Amino acid sequence: MLVKLKAAPGQRQEIISIAETFRCTIADVGLDALVVQVVGETAQNNALLQLLKPYGLLELTRTGETAMSRP
Repeated sequence: MLVKLKAAPGQRQEIISIAETFRCTIADVGLDALVVQVVGETAQNNALLQLLKPYGLLELTRTGETAMSRP
């Protein structure tokens, strides 16, 4: 999942701390936004989203479960 959030310079460290707690990575940082890359179980991802919503979600993409059979 990729999550783009509003992130004023004063809020970035708070968001990064939450992301690190959930073992996420910061994929991109802009002047007033950042993108968090999330990999994990659906329940864990939903819990992270609840914590990040107050910061202002700008965009969200989810891939869902994917599978491929072995050749």
